[in-house]
Amino acid sequence: MADNEALRTLNLYLSGDIDFDSLEDRATALAWESPSEDRDLIYAILIEIAYTKEGVSDETILRKRLTKLAAPKPSVAEPIRQS
Repeated sequence: MADNEALRTLNLYLSGDIDFDSLEDRATALAWESPSEDRDLIYAILIEIAYTKEGVSDETILRKRLTKLAAPKPSVAEPIRQS
């Protein structure tokens, strides 16, 4: 996930550089084009978009939930074993 277009697209939406429709268009295209390790994020974005379009959610809630998706995840290193 070194070059994650989905995360860049998500950040463009959150910063206001693209609108909801552009987010949906880009995420839909990325679902077909991205490597499998990036698809969990893309599918999560598409699910949130679907909730908003169906009226289950609204754009304010969408932004909050997408902000959580865009937040960096802490990496957990395995403990060093001493022999």
